[in-house]
Amino acid sequence: ATTLTDHIRLGFGVRYYKFEINTSSNSTVLSKDTGDDATFIDDSYRGSYSIEQGSLRGDLGIQVDLNDHITMGLVIKGPTYRISSLSKIDQSGNNTDDTFTTTSYTAVNDKGNSNLRLPLEIHFGVAGTYNTWDFEINPKYYHRINKTYASAFPSVEIKGYTRDDGFLPTFGFEPSDPFTQEYEFKSTLNIAIGVSKLISNKYLLQWGAFTDNSPTTNQKQADFFEKVDFYGTTLGVSIFAKNTSTTIGAFYLKGSGTSTATEEISEKELLTPISVQIIGVQMAGSFYF
Repeated sequence: ATTLTDHIRLGFGVRYYKFEINTSSNSTVLSKDTGDDATFIDDSYRGSYSIEQGSLRGDLGIQVDLNDHITMGLVIKGPTYRISSLSKIDQSGNNTDDTFTTTSYTAVNDKGNSNLRLPLEIHFGVAGTYNTWDFEINPKYYHRINKTYASAFPSVEIKGYTRDDGFLPTFGFEPSDPFTQEYEFKSTLNIAIGVSKLISNKYLLQWGAFTDNSPTTNQKQADFFEKVDFYGTTLGVSIFAKNTSTTIGAFYLKGSGTSTATEEISEKELLTPISVQIIGVQMAGSFYF
């Protein structure tokens, strides 16, 4: 950050993000046949896939003093730019259809890639000072993004065999279609407020409250970007020295939402409540020259 004039300040920064997502599932499904024999069909499945990705993101901000008591600011956070990625998919299973043909398969791939992309953000803030008290309000806007890929795997070779009613195995190798997960973010507005008080020119006490409602997607159920709406509070203290300052703080987040899934046999939609609580601490340091 730097000061352009006595009333205008400009700052920029680069952030590094490391995403790690790992999922796995094991299931056995009994499906009732619609034929006259009312045969049950047995399906078993085991699957897992993981995503690792490193991304960079640029920030640009400006502050303008309107007078001695009011300051306005604007911060733009660009979308993340992928610099590294690794995805792996591992699946195996057995299924039997209504003609008693059993298919066993194994699909393994460890050369995929991913593109988890955080959206463009725009923050606009107004801060005011009264005696030794500072007040701030900050609306944050997520910009809409179309067709963001959460994960993309190239084709994998499915190795397995098919066994018919006579129990004669037929071996085969079949390349699968690429596995992709695609999302569409909608625009979302969040608001944060803050109050701080300077004590003896050395300590700054800070308190804040905020909402963090996630952007919705074009899917009812999204593996990675399930819609969960958060609200939270922060508490911190900044300690000033001659050429440095240190800020130590704690925050609390609580989120709630629902996950929608379709039950296979009855085809009914099931709503599963989601509840998340996070308590964390953070520390930051600044140097002046």
